[in-house]
Amino acid sequence: ESERVEHIFNWVVPEISRLKLSYLIMDFSGIVTIDTYVASQLFKINDVLRLLGVNMVFTGIRTDLAKKSISAGIDFSSIKTYGSVLKAIEVIK
Repeated sequence: ESERVEHIFNWVVPEISRLKLSYLIMDFSGIVTIDTYVASQLFKINDVLRLLGVNMVFTGIRTDLAKKSISAGIDFSSIKTYGSVLKAIEVIK
């Protein structure tokens, strides 16, 4: 997962800025675990995007992933979350 996060930071964030997007939806449907390194990188991405006026939202966080994250001391409560990509898109519109 660390390679994906680094790809987002190095390639996706500049594209979001170039395209002048307002939102980035990150879907976690296929993710089983998040370690503290990945979490810290996600927070950095969120901070950069927020400075650019872009809102990052998470979708598809399953119960087991939520429990593991909390147990590891990872607090994503500062990032808006939705159960599905569809729900996030509905709210964003």
